[in-house]
Amino acid sequence: IVSERYEELSQSRPEHKLLEEDAKRQELENEEFRQRTEWSQLGSGLRLLLMSGTSLQLMACVIVGFMNSYCFRSFEITSKFDDPYEKNGLQGDVGNLIRQPVGGIAVLLWLAGFVLFLNYLFFLKRVARRPGLSADDGGTGGQGPSM
Repeated sequence: IVSERYEELSQSRPEHKLLEEDAKRQELENEEFRQRTEWSQLGSGLRLLLMSGTSLQLMACVIVGFMNSYCFRSFEITSKFDDPYEKNGLQGDVGNLIRQPVGGIAVLLWLAGFVLFLNYLFFLKRVARRPGLSADDGGTGGQGPSM
């Protein structure tokens, strides 16, 4: 039925006016946000946060990918939590799943990268919503540091 009455159904109707205006406003806001958050518009602080967080998480992934057996103990769904390591257990402590020091380092690197990324998102939203954002002032809209 939609294909038969496409022209009629695709026409704007008075009861759709509010929704259409809201959709248009949202589309303009999204486009402005995309323009303000382009790499060339970001200040050095935001770039550093993003690159640092990404680098730390990438290092964690490489460590886990190439040294998996040094990072985590073998534990399967059929393993018993209280069993000794020789029987693929964790000796009653979930923390024993992570082998030290390599596994701990990988987890800490990933968490640090995640925290940096959360900070990047927080500051990105603040910077992107400021009026007068431009590349000339490091992406801060002339309002303080680049974060």
